[in-house]
Order: sequence, then C-alpha cells, then structure tokens
Amino acid sequence: MYIGLSSITIARQKACKTLELRRKRNLMYIDILQIRHSEALVYQQWIGPRMPPKQTQIDALVKSKAYSGTVTDAAAKRMRKAISLLIQKSPRQKIFNPVSNTHHQFSIGFVTLTLVDQGKDSIKEVYSKCLAPFLKWLRYTGVKDYVWKAELQVRGTIHYHIAVNKFIHYQILRDKWNLFQKKAGYLNKYAKKHKHFRPNSTDVHAIHKVDKIEAYLCKYLMKGGSGAVAGKVWDCSRNLKDAKYFSTELTYQNIDKLRTYCRKEINGEYSTIFTLPQGKPALVLSKLQMSEYRKHLLAI
Repeated sequence: MYIGLSSITIARQKACKTLELRRKRNLMYIDILQIRHSEALVYQQWIGPRMPPKQTQIDALVKSKAYSGTVTDAAAKRMRKAISLLIQKSPRQKIFNPVSNTHHQFSIGFVTLTLVDQGKDSIKEVYSKCLAPFLKWLRYTGVKDYVWKAELQVRGTIHYHIAVNKFIHYQILRDKWNLFQKKAGYLNKYAKKHKHFRPNSTDVHAIHKVDKIEAYLCKYLMKGGSGAVAGKVWDCSRNLKDAKYFSTELTYQNIDKLRTYCRKEINGEYSTIFTLPQGKPALVLSKLQMSEYRKHLLAI
C-alpha cells in the first residue's frame, strides 16, 4: 500500500534539494593560484558545465587575421607567457666552455642575428633562407626552448633577437649564421670588398646577472624597431607555445605566504596580481605544490 508523504516531509525534501543545489552552484567556482616568474595571479575558475559559444564568437575564431607587422596586444600576451616559461625552465647553472676551457654561470643567452645585405629579397624570403634553417640547426644541437623576434633596422634590413637557455659559443653561432647568409647570396658584396665571408654578424651575451631578467627580455624582444615587419614578427619553440602556466588550487597557507612575501598587489576586475621575488615560487607554494610545479616544468 502506498503511503503518501506528509506536507512537512515534502517541504523538508524541497528545502534540502534547494540547499544542495545552492551548495553545488557555489562549488562551480574554485580559487586558483597561478605561478609566473616574478608574480602570482589569484582568480576564480569555473568548473561547471561549459556553455556553447555564441555564433559571433565562433565567427571571430574562424576569421584569421593577417600579420600586422607589429606586436599586437594579443601577441604581446603570448610572448610574455613564452618568456616567463622560458625563464622558469632555465635555472642558473655552471657550464663548461670547451673553446676557452673554463667554467662559468649561465641561465639565458641573448643572440642578435644581423643581415649584412638581403638584396631584393622580401622578409619572408629571408626567413625561409636564413632564420628557418638556423632555428632548425638550433633544435638539432639540442636547443629545446627559445623565443625569437624580428625587428626592422633603420637601413631597412631585418635582424633577429633570439633568447635561448642552452649555451653555444658565439663563434659557432656566427659561423653558422654566416653560412646561411652565404648560401642565400647575402655576403657576396661583403666578400668582394673584404676578401672573406666572415662578417661580425652576430652579438651574443649571457644575461644571468640581470636582476629583472623577465623585464629585460620583454623590453628587447617586444620593442617596435624602425617599422612594421612584412612577415612573421615573432615565434617560439612549440613546447613553450603549447604550454600553460602552473596553476593550483589556492589554500589558506598560500594566502598567508602571499601576504608575507608580496612586494606589490594589484586588484583587477577578474584577478589579483601579486608581485614576488623573481624565480622563487617556493616562497608561496607548499612542499606538495612545489613538487607538482617542478613536474610541470619538466613536462614542458
């Protein structure tokens, strides 16, 4: 025999369902701590079911934008991420220089590649003949992580800045860059005048001694140059492009540490940015989080 529920029981069940629904809704957002090289972000992340994007958003994703020849705001954001991850992956280390037979400190190398004469070739042709094979050679030598930027000089020729975290002697870099220039015919006039194919076309220096290394790299890799570049402005290694910042669920312990070691706090509409001592995520992470952070970097 069916026994009906009393009105009080029904009311209680409805109330419990309402409370459970509210609880689940509240759990749709979780507080996230995101680690960068010299700052941390705190924001809320939605973990509920995702709504399908509006048609206008889909249309915007489908439409591809042509290169503007400059670093746009969106490109600058992606470049900063690549630079930050490059630095996070590159702790200071002691390396051996086989040319000078000495040991010294190394973290990031900053390389400038200059064209002696690109003739009538376009920037796209220069990329195809020189930079693309040079980057391929870098990868062959074991350079896994790099960020590069094209910049137009006053005299109208292009040159490139590249940040790498593997030590390669400047003579080797210069000889290889000159080899690609020679194959492209860019050294013919120089050789006719100087009787050799060995111009000083590269500049290489380590920047491990710079206090604000991220700001330094962003300054030199994101400056505008003398005009718009008619081609690809910048790029990075695939692993840096595909990788994400390390993120973990925020804890009360994290909050206490952020308040203790924070040098500056900026409250935005959707997040709070904490400026921290560069390269010291251990100051705000727990031991378990620090272990996960190291695993994250190794996986990039």
